[in-house]
Amino acid sequence: MNTKYKETSGRLNDFLAWRKIEGHPNKPGVIFFSGFGSDMLGEKASALSQLCMENGLSYARFDYSGHGESKGNLEDFSITDWLNDSINIFDNVMHASRVILVGSSMGAWLAFLVALKRIDNIMGLIGVASALDFTQELVLKEMTEDKREELNTRGIVYLSSKYGSLPITKRLLEDGEKHLLLGSELNLDCHVHLIHGMNDESVPWEHSLRIIGRLPAKSSYITFIKDGDHRLSRLEDLRVISVSLLSMVKYCDTD
Repeated sequence: MNTKYKETSGRLNDFLAWRKIEGHPNKPGVIFFSGFGSDMLGEKASALSQLCMENGLSYARFDYSGHGESKGNLEDFSITDWLNDSINIFDNVMHASRVILVGSSMGAWLAFLVALKRIDNIMGLIGVASALDFTQELVLKEMTEDKREELNTRGIVYLSSKYGSLPITKRLLEDGEKHLLLGSELNLDCHVHLIHGMNDESVPWEHSLRIIGRLPAKSSYITFIKDGDHRLSRLEDLRVISVSLLSMVKYCDTD
């Protein structure tokens, strides 16, 4: 589809890879946060790029340190590093005064952390298979005794899932404790929409119920996709996410 809005690419400090669409200045910008071990070329990130291009929305997607096109090894970084990456993209790449954050899995955790740090500029947040506090709630609590012993001895273990094997370091788990959110209220004065598949084998759909229980009742809602998995990257899943984003843009324009 022909459009005057084009995507460019670059690096922050010759390290952090990003792609950006410069949209209409009067519309809110959108930032996508990918999941742990994922990258900015995934189906959701790419689908939202096309959607934003067609609708004249500024859009930024990027790879965390140790992910995708960014430099470094995944196991050398942790939540603090990826939060700093996210803040750098928000401050130095997006340049919009009104922003909607879209986060997938761990990316939703980072999106919430960014929203709390840049609260005056956040118009909305969409969490897809949101994995807030996953280091403690979804990894450490489910880790077998053998894996715990291996982690304490070697400082790293590899956990397998249907999506592959990912490194879990002792540093990642310890650092995650500094950024836990589910122990208190999430005081965000913006629209929040959580989307979760009920066939998610990585992040149980009940986890989104815990999150929404921490949010203000006003402007917070949740959608369950009964046959959806963790990735939510089928055409019908992408349609739900796209409709949510465009609806949120409309709400922002009428606020």
